[in-house]
Amino acid sequence: AAAQFFHSEMTRSIALVASSIAAGTLAGCLIFDFLLPSLQRLKGRHRFEFGWIVMGSLLTQALLRGH
Repeated sequence: AAAQFFHSEMTRSIALVASSIAAGTLAGCLIFDFLLPSLQRLKGRHRFEFGWIVMGSLLTQALLRGH
């Protein structure tokens, strides 16, 4: 949002740093608030949940590589 608001006053390098901080914060939240607690609950009967975790991780990785 800050990059869009200050578009005319921001250099490309500053916008890249701001976007990197935002993406890193999102990735940290996904890992520590979702992925790790989900893996701790994972037992033999929760294979379906594990499939969703793997699929979400792969999708996140693909999206981050695409940009």
